[in-house]
Amino acid sequence: MQELRVLFSAKVRMVRNNILYAIKEESKVKGMVVTLFGSLLLLGGYFLFARGFQYLLSVDVVGPILIERLFALFLMVCFWMLILSSFMVSFPTFYKSEELEFLLARPFEFSTIFTVKFLEAFLYSSWAFLLLCIPLFLALGRNNQAPLSFYFSAPFLLFPFLVITTIIGATLTMLAVRYLSKARYLPIFLFVLLLAYLIFQGSRLKISEDLTLIPFLNQLSGAFRICDFSLLPSHWLASGLFAAAKGNGKECFFFFLVLIATGGFLFRGALLISAKDYYPSFSRFYSTSSVRKYPISRGLINRRERILRFLSLPIRSLAIKDIKIFLRTPLPSGARF
Repeated sequence: MQELRVLFSAKVRMVRNNILYAIKEESKVKGMVVTLFGSLLLLGGYFLFARGFQYLLSVDVVGPILIERLFALFLMVCFWMLILSSFMVSFPTFYKSEELEFLLARPFEFSTIFTVKFLEAFLYSSWAFLLLCIPLFLALGRNNQAPLSFYFSAPFLLFPFLVITTIIGATLTMLAVRYLSKARYLPIFLFVLLLAYLIFQGSRLKISEDLTLIPFLNQLSGAFRICDFSLLPSHWLASGLFAAAKGNGKECFFFFLVLIATGGFLFRGALLISAKDYYPSFSRFYSTSSVRKYPISRGLINRRERILRFLSLPIRSLAIKDIKIFLRTPLPSGARF
């Protein structure tokens, strides 16, 4: 516990110093522009979600059902996307960070280093989804006329959900590097498998031409059955949020406990796995990695350099360099755009 406190306090000081340096050195105009556009993005997202919920509520009889089903489906898709995002972010965080060699050379337990790196991966992979949830949950609470307790319950339900996705992604990364070769191709392989499965499930849905109420409801129940799987954390999150929106505190607290218990169980398992497999996976990665060469005449971006011929050579070189840095930097799903 003392080791974790030392590393965590060092990380907090690093973040604080970076923030103070940015405030002191960065342009004030840049900060104002970023703040303005960020506020406009959140405000626009709120009105967009609110308008969408109002439209769905205007549908007779099935409006509230549509909102619950679509929201549960959205959270289920986000659950798998967050796992993939955590998988991709955890790889450079756990194995390519510049400070890892320094930490592993010190008398720290491997589970302690794993915990610190897990917190970094959690922040990197979840911040974009957190920003998306702010206008979404506000619009959901407003359109459902939720009590004030809903807005206090939502962060407590969301936090263990994000912890679960990060634990799964980080553990899969560690096991892949430890037991599989060329693990950098595994996220693409898993994504292709997931996409193929979703396409297969979508092709099985038969769209009926009869749009009267009863057949339409039967068709919807079949289409949304996939998001009603009771063992998915996304189902627990959606059920807890709608219970809080309806003022059902006991049911909301039950799903909160389920999320907390699942997150704690998975995190404990990840610590046990890290104590056994983290250092061997790190050693295997560095013992099997090779230096890759990037000739100027190869690569998709280098071959498309002639598109920027109208720019001078120094400016063209800087533009290509910025594009490569943008594409190679690991970011959460959807954060690039």
